[in-house]
Amino acid sequence: MGEGTSRLVGPMFAAAAVAVILYFLFGAFFYLRSAGDKEEIQNARNMMTHAIVGFILLIFAFLILQFLLYSLFGQQIPFIGGEK
Repeated sequence: MGEGTSRLVGPMFAAAAVAVILYFLFGAFFYLRSAGDKEEIQNARNMMTHAIVGFILLIFAFLILQFLLYSLFGQQIPFIGGEK
């Protein structure tokens, strides 16, 4: 795996994290907007639950990839604005 590829991993994880956070916020907005309708409340809760599960999976994927890159190639995933 080249150094160029490992430079793309950090921004891709950042973009995925932003997408998960936006999905959670949309679920929260729909929850507030539901006006007591049980079906809409359940749909909004499902959206927020899926966002939380997605964020946990994203964290585990990042940690596993970080471990594999370091153990196999001696590289770490650079963070946005972090050290190179």
